Amino acid sequence: MTSTPIRKTSLASQVEHILIDRIKADTYPPGSKLPTEEMLAEEFDVSRATIRAAFNAMTASQIIVRRHGIGTFVSQAALLSNPLDQSIDFLELISANGFSAGFNELFSRIVIPGEEVLHKLDLEDDRQVLEVHKVFTADGEPVIYSLNYIPEWVFKDSITATQVLSPGATEPFFSFFRDICRCELKYYLSDVYVGMPGDYPLIVDPMRLDSQTPILVIDEIGYDLQDRPVNYAIEYLPGNHMQFSLVRKCLQR
Repeated sequence: MTSTPIRKTSLASQVEHILIDRIKADTYPPGSKLPTEEMLAEEFDVSRATIRAAFNAMTASQIIVRRHGIGTFVSQAALLSNPLDQSIDFLELISANGFSAGFNELFSRIVIPGEEVLHKLDLEDDRQVLEVHKVFTADGEPVIYSLNYIPEWVFKDSITATQVLSPGATEPFFSFFRDICRCELKYYLSDVYVGMPGDYPLIVDPMRLDSQTPILVIDEIGYDLQDRPVNYAIEYLPGNHMQFSLVRKCLQR
């Protein structure tokens, strides 16, 4: 069942999204100086702490650069639509590329997973996880197959089993962790490699793949602020639809 969930987000997240939209619309082009915290707090009728939280999130995502004593500027890399080194909600990522974003939740279940998943999530043998399979679409065309495993301890005190199994309960994905589970995702450790449809028969039909389409596979573990593994994800991105950009930092010697 396709779903477009509506979830309440924090004021800082709302401000962040408005500023990002302005950057995309070239209201604040790369290299330009943003209004001060005081000016934005007055405009949005929020506290300076809210603006600061939005700025902190945008700084972490390399969208803006803060120069002490001078001001806050839009990064030259801010308009990379598919930054490979950043984790972005897939609905937001697809929309940022100019498409109508949607998703189809194929199925979800609460299970005791296999040994590999238990190991990656640092769980004991009898611990359960939420397993969720989704296909994300761009203008109705499947572009991403997403498989996620979330330990039961992450969500069990915040949402019932019936609720978490309802289609769309975990979307937007990062908002689900932050606003529902009260669990902030800090970073992912990812392995990226290329495969072919024959290697992953599970995704062939939902993704409408032919045998010659290469697939970018992102195998990753997400950690919270306490460095605990809270999400194991495998994402399959057909090469005929997705391409990514990467900012490579220069090491000072």
